Amino acid sequence: DVTTFKTFEEFYNAWYEQFKAIFKVAVTIENKNRYVKAHFHPRPMTSALFERCIETGENADLCKERSSLWFTQFCFGEIGDCLAGVKKLVYEDKKYTMGELRDALQANWDGYEEMRQAFVRAPKWGNDDDYVDQMWVRVHEDAAKVSWAHRDICGQPWPILPEGVALNVLQAPKIGSLPNGRRLGDPLYDG
Repeated sequence: DVTTFKTFEEFYNAWYEQFKAIFKVAVTIENKNRYVKAHFHPRPMTSALFERCIETGENADLCKERSSLWFTQFCFGEIGDCLAGVKKLVYEDKKYTMGELRDALQANWDGYEEMRQAFVRAPKWGNDDDYVDQMWVRVHEDAAKVSWAHRDICGQPWPILPEGVALNVLQAPKIGSLPNGRRLGDPLYDG
């Protein structure tokens, strides 16, 4: 229950624990996927980009090569802004309660336009604002700790690539409203 968090640190730590759990599941799924691709579904076009694969005729997905092994961290652009908005408007300024924010998000901001605009105007990354920039740095550093602690099927760490790769429009109808003022269906940040 999000209304039980008394401080932003409690809220952030709960988000971080969920991130770690979800990332572990994603690694498990992707490692199984990589194993199947490496052994049962070779990628000759990708393999043709690696000199060693051309010389040996081997698949790039085998552990001898590193071919695009990273996690594209979808929606990562929103995380820093959402957390900064929650920190500022709920925990610092106390303009809204977490219960009010939960209700607004569940209603897709319908009936909460004034509140939504406050979250739209909250600090955002890309505006040379240390408040939100520091949140972004924290989120990325914490995510990197998690990702580099996990290993792929070749024993290598899983780095995170924080970009949307054009999924910002395709996946928008599937991602609910967010505490940066975004409504269900609005495009997500690109990259």
